[in-house]
Parts: sequence; C-alpha cells; structure tokens
Amino acid sequence: MHVELSEIFKDTSMFFANEIMKLAVRRSRQTGDVIFHEGSPATHFHILLTGCVRIEIGLPGHVVYIVSHSG
Repeated sequence: MHVELSEIFKDTSMFFANEIMKLAVRRSRQTGDVIFHEGSPATHFHILLTGCVRIEIGLPGHVVYIVSHSG
C-alpha cells in the first residue's frame, strides 16, 4: 500500500504523502498484541498495510469495529 492511496491522504499532494512516509516506522504485530488502550494519550498515527485490527471499547471483548483493509 502506498500512503497516497489511503483515504485520509486522498486530497493531499504526492510531496506531502512522501514526506509523511519519510517519518514513518514500519512495525509488525502478532495476533493479540495491544496497539493502544482506550483513554491513553494519542502519541502515534497508524496506517494498516496488511492484516486485521480489532477495536474494543469498554468491557474486554466488546468488539465495536474490525478493520481488515489497508489504508
């Protein structure tokens, strides 16, 4: 996936998208890894390249959204 294909970058220039990618750090996660907790300060911006992310809010196991497409 190229960052310019991501919905959030659709109205930006290629220059801007490339500058964002220069700052990016690629990380892999294992199934079950926690990326962040509800209520924690936002310190990172995440773009899903491959795989699936499950978002739980409130009680453990309360799935409110599943992201399974890149971008």
